Amino acid sequence: MSAAAFEFNLSFPREARYLAMLRDVVASAARQAGCGDDAALAFAGEVDEAAAGVRGTGGAALDVTIRLSNGLMEVRVGSGADARSLTVHA
Repeated sequence: MSAAAFEFNLSFPREARYLAMLRDVVASAARQAGCGDDAALAFAGEVDEAAAGVRGTGGAALDVTIRLSNGLMEVRVGSGADARSLTVHA
């Protein structure tokens, strides 16, 4: 099965309890993109760490973009100067 291209733009409250939801969404998207379970969970953990690093400022929501194109999955966490972008080959 080949993975289709997709893009999700999400917004999470800046509360620690929502990081588990973000991990689940990223792991599921990575699996859908073609990553094995271990790789999907490892990538979701990396995104979790990135989100923890950018979620501490202000009360605004944490913006997250999940994008798959040409076998490369990218997750961008945050916005502005403190945004982090992570990729995995699906």
